[in-house]
Order: sequence, then structure tokens, then C-alpha cells
Amino acid sequence: CQAPCTRDSYWLAKPVIDELLGLVPYLPDSQLPRCPNCGELAAGNVRGGAWFTHAPHDRAQDNFLKWIQRYVDDPTKRLVVLEIGVGFNTPSVTRLPMEQICREVPGAKLIRVNPADFHVPDDLSDEKAVGLPLPWSADLATNLFEPPADIERRLPRRLRPPTQHRRPT
Repeated sequence: CQAPCTRDSYWLAKPVIDELLGLVPYLPDSQLPRCPNCGELAAGNVRGGAWFTHAPHDRAQDNFLKWIQRYVDDPTKRLVVLEIGVGFNTPSVTRLPMEQICREVPGAKLIRVNPADFHVPDDLSDEKAVGLPLPWSADLATNLFEPPADIERRLPRRLRPPTQHRRPT
């Protein structure tokens, strides 16, 4: 629902789409999908506007927070956040929360893999986080264990290994 009129203003799209497919290529306004609660035009439940409702994700969020809490409560457990392909489209959904988890959970580490948006915040030290600028075409498993030859050139200077100078003989 574009309003959204209630916390429960979401529903499965497939039955509505199946009904609409018979009307293609012409779809009169009277046949556009509407919220069964208030009659407002339907919209996809994606983050991007006031119509988004988090209700269908509440249970998963609660389970995730309980899972993270196990790492906070038990210092013998180690948490590694492997973040793949997360950019700045909606940073408050994944990117910023994962950084915050690494700040707050003792011993947590962040590995951020992204060809362009691989940088990690300065306050997450080299021991807490690393950003890997691997290309989308990369075989991730191979590249994590056998990085491309030019990986050092693509890393931020602070993450590059020290240059070894040879003495003339």
C-alpha cells in the first residue's frame, strides 16, 4: 500500500499479478491493484519511500538480533561479517548496521567485498575491517584465497603491504 494505512498493509503479489496478466496489454485504472484495507494504489514493499512497512521482516530482525547477542554474551565466540556487493543505494539497510556491529561486538571483524564501494571507515582499524576491491566478474572463492595480481594497486594505501627495497649488490 502506498499510504501505508496499517502495519499489515502488505500481501502476496502473485495472486494479483496472475489476475492482471489476463488484461495485458491494456489495463484500465479500475483494474490496478489496490490496498484491500484502504483502497490506495498498491506499491512494491521496497525501501524507498513512506509506503514501506517493516512488519513482514520483524521476525527475521528479532532472530538476527538474538543471533548477534550470542556473540556479545560469549567472548569465546568470534563473529566475521562478510559483506558482498553492498554499496550506497540504501546504506542504512546493510552497510551502516554491519559497521556498527563490528564496532560494538567484541572481536568482530568486517570483510567488505565490492569493486568500487569497498572502503571501510577509518575508525574501524585494520585489525577490525578490510575492504577488498574485487571485480564483479571475479570468482569470489578463488579471489579471497588467491587475489588478482593487481590487488595491491587497488587497495587503499593503508592496507598495502610495505614495499620491499632491494639493496644494490
